[in-house]
Amino acid sequence: MVKAVSYISELLNISPFAKALSKLREHDLFPQEMLLKSGKRRFGYIEMSDEQRDLEIKLLNKHVADPIAALKSLIRFNNAKDICLEFELFDEANFLQQYVDLYEFYIKEKIKSIPSEK
Repeated sequence: MVKAVSYISELLNISPFAKALSKLREHDLFPQEMLLKSGKRRFGYIEMSDEQRDLEIKLLNKHVADPIAALKSLIRFNNAKDICLEFELFDEANFLQQYVDLYEFYIKEKIKSIPSEK
């Protein structure tokens, strides 16, 4: 089935971006799909500023109390980045890498804040 979809995509001259979005949907990576669409449409794939990073971390602290949930999001962003690389969408992959880095930082900070037993 996948080869048939690929063959049809080639016949219809579907862009690598559209192919990547389709694959993100196949893997239930809807938030990452929406983020890529929004970035392409609105502002491009810019580097996250320190202020934006700090805001994202505040949002994570407010909405994602569980490090396990953050780990799942990290994996999802990493999978989305890999899909972009598969279709040679390097700007998009670099954009998603910022979120991978953000979640890695968040998880490390959460782990550091867990009191150790003595």
